[in-house]
Amino acid sequence: MGLVESFGEPHCDLLIASRGRPIATRFSMCFRVLAILIATCGLATAQRSSSAGGSPEHRSDVEITWHIFKPRFMQGVDTVKLMEPVAALNVQITNPAHASIVVNRACRTALGNRCVAHVTIPKDLQAMKLSADKPSMENHGLRTCESWSPVESAPDTQQLQAAASILKSGKRVAILAGQGALAARAEVQKIAETFGAPVAKALLGKAVLPDDSPYTTGCIGHLGTQPSQWIMQSCDTRLILGSTLPWIDSYPKQGSARAIQIDIKADHIGLRYPTELGLVGDVKTTLAALLPLLQHKADRYFLTEAQRRMQDWLKLLDQVERVERSPLRPQMVERALSDLIAPDAVISLDCGSNTFFAARHLLVPEGQRLTSPGMLATMAPGLPFAIAAQFAHPNRESVAVVGDGGFAMLMAELTTAVQHNLAVKIVVLKNNSLSEVRFEQQELGNPPCGCDLGRCATPAEVRPAPTSALRSPKAAIVEAVVDPDEPPAKPQEVRA
Repeated sequence: MGLVESFGEPHCDLLIASRGRPIATRFSMCFRVLAILIATCGLATAQRSSSAGGSPEHRSDVEITWHIFKPRFMQGVDTVKLMEPVAALNVQITNPAHASIVVNRACRTALGNRCVAHVTIPKDLQAMKLSADKPSMENHGLRTCESWSPVESAPDTQQLQAAASILKSGKRVAILAGQGALAARAEVQKIAETFGAPVAKALLGKAVLPDDSPYTTGCIGHLGTQPSQWIMQSCDTRLILGSTLPWIDSYPKQGSARAIQIDIKADHIGLRYPTELGLVGDVKTTLAALLPLLQHKADRYFLTEAQRRMQDWLKLLDQVERVERSPLRPQMVERALSDLIAPDAVISLDCGSNTFFAARHLLVPEGQRLTSPGMLATMAPGLPFAIAAQFAHPNRESVAVVGDGGFAMLMAELTTAVQHNLAVKIVVLKNNSLSEVRFEQQELGNPPCGCDLGRCATPAEVRPAPTSALRSPKAAIVEAVVDPDEPPAKPQEVRA
């Protein structure tokens, strides 16, 4: 286990992982390791993102000293209440012996349930020695198990046979693959081959099959492809693998298709579309048990038609990417980047219009990995994800593709990359706006908005710039360029 210091504390999505590798929240999910975060209370947004996305994460909060916690002391935040909506386990440590039990249980809870576990540790208890602790009379040396193994369960034979029967009866089988199928590439490809079933991918499942696979129609949803939309609206049988894709309009019309869903979490079954059969279990293990019950289908019409439509779609994207103009079309930038980055690169996306362009124009081959904020659609984590990926995979290229809006929120994390000598690469799509939000507001009929800008860098500009800003009827920003060597002095240290 190692420790990495992040210099953007309120935004820190860099976590400490088991197996000795620091990784980000999203990567804890992608690479099946536990992310452990030690911080103060400024990271609630990151934890909500982890909770929404199903990341295994254990967070330890540093609280003020125990004896002054409740009497309204400075920075006295009740972090247990703060984390209550998102943490499956949420405990405050009361003594050193308690810590060894609770932290162990928190790690096991996070790993076993793919969720957030939260522990608050008061500062004074951190300084206590275990030998100085006085356990209660009922504590007779309790210890919890220090090992953990993932449960790779599969449904029983009767359920598998029922699933095989539904799939065999389908004439147009389509597959939706999400992040839960990332470890099941071989099995997904095999079942696609068996039924001639095209595979649409949720964004977080983009690497389940490489984008050049003859079985995939690319991403699905608002940032997906026309062929993916077509197969979902035209199928008579749908197999959902480890996905809770939120866009309901990307599912078949209710009653038009039978559905089977495989997911490790029972509460995900039928969440977006009425499923005839839900199989609760690990996607890879379940498919491996299901495949021997299936038979190869000779009819390839549905797959062939999906492939024809995919070729037409790729031609359209190619035409878009080749348009030469200024300002640049972001699609051209994404495609150039796709051609240039290493075949085993780890790609980290942000949330915004840049995500739409990356989903369609970044073609992910077999050796690459891709991640993004996921269900909560949090802006700005692209750079922290890339930093974390570089720690986790120091010999692989780590590339962040972000918008200027999201990057502006977390650009201070570049300090972390520089401090730790990380060769992360950041591509910023600059359009001087929160583009996705701007277009959404235009659809609602709301006018564009902005603010006035002022600047002072010399004594002669000190008064005119604020004066102009104060007289503006709009929001205004004044940038004052000041001496970085001027110290924040105590009263007795102030000098002219």
